[in-house]
Amino acid sequence: MNLTLHLTNRCNLACTYCYVSKDKYADMDFDTAKQSIDLALKYSKKYIGVSFFGGEPLIKKDLIKTLIEYTKYLHKKTGITFSFNMTTNGILLDEQFIDYSLRENIFISISFDGIKKAHDLNRLKHDNQGSYDLILPNIQNLLYLCPYYACMQTVNINTLEYYFDSVQHLFDIGFKNIISTMNFKDSWSENHMDLLKKQYEKLADLYYEKTLKDDRFYFSPFDIKIDSYINSQKKVHSECDIGINQVSVGSDGFIYPCVQFVGDTDYIIGNVSNGFNFEKRNQLNQLSKSEKKQCDGCSIKNRCVSRCSCLCKQTTGSIDKISPALCNIERILIPVADQLAEKLYKKRSAIFLQKHYNKL
Repeated sequence: MNLTLHLTNRCNLACTYCYVSKDKYADMDFDTAKQSIDLALKYSKKYIGVSFFGGEPLIKKDLIKTLIEYTKYLHKKTGITFSFNMTTNGILLDEQFIDYSLRENIFISISFDGIKKAHDLNRLKHDNQGSYDLILPNIQNLLYLCPYYACMQTVNINTLEYYFDSVQHLFDIGFKNIISTMNFKDSWSENHMDLLKKQYEKLADLYYEKTLKDDRFYFSPFDIKIDSYINSQKKVHSECDIGINQVSVGSDGFIYPCVQFVGDTDYIIGNVSNGFNFEKRNQLNQLSKSEKKQCDGCSIKNRCVSRCSCLCKQTTGSIDKISPALCNIERILIPVADQLAEKLYKKRSAIFLQKHYNKL
């Protein structure tokens, strides 16, 4: 198999990832990272994807550079291709590292929520002040050199009213690749669902206008759902292969099936010193694929993210239970995306057809 390896770095109690104790930070060291790569080599024939995750991975710039040099040595020795990506909050994203990322082909995703009012509600610095003004110049430098690096936008209920304005702002400052996700753990009410539907409808109009102007862009909520309809026979969201094609390694060296599980000892499937616990890994994988009672008779279950074990774990604490909020949000999103796709298909929009029907 080809393995994607998530390396998680320094974390604290505010993170969903690995920490050693309530009073101690955990940094990943080179030995742990190297052992992770060496373990991946045993199970990959052609390709290994390496993701630098956090906390904040740019705290360990030197480790990242040292590890990439090590993979160059391994590539010459084994012929295996390595690719790299990173999710960062952007604070330490200086021009030198941007240049380095371009030279070494590190695909960068930056956590940024949109307009200043929305971003600063939840993305705070240590002094509890918003980070928008600090990050924006770094984003502008990044997008000047590579506009297809991704924006990771999180929508919380306290930023929901700014959703449309924020997405429009992200496009305006130069993002062409927006990965927009809901905070399903928030306390979603019926009123929030009504507001969300209105926001999605406004965003559908924006998507429609940009597409007819032949803009090249990606907006995950609509593009994923449109693709799930066009490729319905592939059952795009119907299965979750946690622990099989990708795993996550905490800074303590323990292996987990995905980033949402790091730090939860119930989901440890091995460690970098001794390898995988295949019995535990396969057990969790089979549980993730089991049919959920809430999905019985649902017409959109094969297009719904409810089969994503990470989301189930994040929202309910268990990989075999589904959050009612997640279910309701999917039922709002899919019809809006389908109506949008139908309009663009009837228009025979060249850019739309190329995006979703051209196999190349």
